[in-house]
Formats: sequence, C-alpha cells, structure tokens
Amino acid sequence: MAELKSQEEIFSNINSILIKPNFNTADPFPSSTDTEFLTAVVDFFEDKKVKKIIIGESSTFYKSTEKVIERKNLDFLRNERRVEIINFNRVERVEVRIPDGKYLQSVSIPKVVGETDMLVYLPCLKTHFLSGFSASLKLSVGFLNRKEKLFLHAGNLEEKIVELNKILTPDLIIADGRKCFITGGPVKGKVEAPGILLASTDSVAMDLEAVKTIMKFPDNDLEGKDPGELIQIKRAGELGLGAINYQLIDV
Repeated sequence: MAELKSQEEIFSNINSILIKPNFNTADPFPSSTDTEFLTAVVDFFEDKKVKKIIIGESSTFYKSTEKVIERKNLDFLRNERRVEIINFNRVERVEVRIPDGKYLQSVSIPKVVGETDMLVYLPCLKTHFLSGFSASLKLSVGFLNRKEKLFLHAGNLEEKIVELNKILTPDLIIADGRKCFITGGPVKGKVEAPGILLASTDSVAMDLEAVKTIMKFPDNDLEGKDPGELIQIKRAGELGLGAINYQLIDV
C-alpha cells in the first residue's frame, strides 16, 4: 500500500491551481456551485500558500459566461483575493486527440489546463434529463467550446462525456452534496438535502457515490436502476477509467 502523504508534502510543489466549478448557469445551488462553498475552497488553498489560483468556466451554449459569472458575485474573489477568473471561450486552446475514442475523436481544450500544477473539480450532485445524472464526469464538458458542446449533444451524449475524461483528469474533486436534485436537472428539479461533502481523486468513484446518494431518496429519477449499468459508469469501466469498485472512507 502506498504511503499517504501529508498535506504539507502534497502542496509543497503546488504553485498554481485551476478550479473548475459548475457554472453552467447562474441558477441557485444545487443547479450551480454555491459561491460560499467556492470561497471556502479558495480559502483552503490560500492557507496552503498556493501562489496562483484560477477559476475557469464556460457556461451552457445558450448563456453568456460573463453574465453567469457576474450573477454569481465573484468580484470580491477577483478584486480582494487576487483570484484570476477566466472564460474558457476567450482563452488560447489546443487540439487534443482522445485515445480509444469511439464517439469523440478529438476536442480543443483551454491551454491553461496543462499550464497549472493542479486541476480541481467542484461538481454538484444532480439528476440530468439528458445524461441521467451530472457530477464529476459531466463537469468536463465545460472545457469545450460552443461548437463542440453542440456536437456532444447531437447523439451518444453519455458515451462522449466519458470519452472526454480520457484526456481531462482532475487531481482533486470536492463535491457539494449538502443539497442535490433527485428529479429533473440540471437546472430545476426536486431538491433533497443529503448534507454531505465528498472528496476524491477518482471521477468514477465520485460519480458512483453521487448516484448512490441520489438513489437513497424515494421517487428519484434513477430509481430501480443498477448504478453500474448507467451509461456513463458502464462506458467508464469499458475504458478502464477510475474505480468501479471502491471503499468509501469517512473522514
């Protein structure tokens, strides 16, 4: 068993962090990342003496990312905390081929992804009327440009989401499960309150736990389904992504 590193050891070589929240829209949590939660995560990394913290996002193709960020009230992070906030639609991009991509062969991603020391995802937990559910794997869609997002939704959405994760691997995922959608989604639905936070370095294990959390509540949209047979999870297993079997650790 690999020796666990202390936080001091982990962050000793981390000078820059890119945080990817869920700002697909600016609708209230759990539709989008809660600003206070995002601020708490920034506080954590500042306490670890990380020199450069970047928050990056591009919203759904029918929304203005600038207006979404404005509605999320992030000016104090930019002005007082000196956090850099970037719109992925307005940055330099690089073309990347996807290994073993059956439905998605290549995409462009923001160059900044490869220029920072650590990539951090902050997903919400929710059902999704198109992809079944939305958590860590689905969060990667926000790195794509508008044209690529449209193609993603043109068919085999769930498989394409997973294949995208062959080239986008977060170093840390912190999911805000204080509330979640158990129906509808990603913008509106029935809200329940699991009252939990989940952290992992594994998107598939994270999404399995997200699905199991949602399924604990009666009358959820995933009711009666086998989590391992959901298309996102099943395709991830086929591609050898993440842990389909894992042990949840209480901390």
